[in-house]
Amino acid sequence: MSRLAPVSSTTLFLILALLSSSCGKKGCTDELAQNYDESAKRDDGSCTFAPVIEIQNASNQVFIENNRVKINFSIESKYEIVTAYCTSSSSTFIGSTYFTKTFNPPISGSIQQEIELLNQSMVGDHTFFIEAVDEMGNKSSKSFGFQPADTTRPEVTLEIQYDPPPYVLSKGELNFFTKWHENYGLKKADVELWDLDAQEKPDTLVFRYVEETYTGGLLDSLAKSGSYQAYNYGVPIHYPLARTQGLHALVIRITDLHGNVNEYQSESFQAQYFE
Repeated sequence: MSRLAPVSSTTLFLILALLSSSCGKKGCTDELAQNYDESAKRDDGSCTFAPVIEIQNASNQVFIENNRVKINFSIESKYEIVTAYCTSSSSTFIGSTYFTKTFNPPISGSIQQEIELLNQSMVGDHTFFIEAVDEMGNKSSKSFGFQPADTTRPEVTLEIQYDPPPYVLSKGELNFFTKWHENYGLKKADVELWDLDAQEKPDTLVFRYVEETYTGGLLDSLAKSGSYQAYNYGVPIHYPLARTQGLHALVIRITDLHGNVNEYQSESFQAQYFE
């Protein structure tokens, strides 16, 4: 029967020291602490804490509802939160920040913050910022970049001006009265005149006028968007005078800055040209 080789005192000491070290490593063992050490076995009182802020929105695309967006977030802390505030900003706006709110204690758990948007262009990148401070003076902050998503079509109506009937193409212009409503700004207006009695082809598009934003015409009231806007408008009609007689229809198609489209078509009308 073989005998085990004797273990030296030095080797035994090293083994015991290693076992003692691995079994009793000191450090921060609180998972909520900033300096949590998952390998620590014994807490040495070195833990430091700060509020934990998490954004809970599933996507950076935040849909607009009733002129508001909703940002969901949570705040958890070992100590009581004594102050917290949030802001929302965008480079679209002068001064950048268009929303600020301060929260009153108690502050903890999940919070849904509604942010009212301004009645102007909301296209582009926005930043939501939240900061919280606990009773020990520990501070945390979080930023969330988002883009408002508008799925509501603009509203548009029109009527053609005439006195007396029939509708008049006076001095080469077809005059009409239009109303539109769009909270966040318009991008484009398409105006089309259709000849419904064209002999060569009924329902023929005889004229189209397109106006982009900021060109100083139908859409230059963007700063006033958010309420119904009335606009008297004259569109120059350039096509042979012989085709100004007969049954016509006018269509105005509005596109907002988020790409939503709506259109309004007039009732058919008899057009007559006057110098």
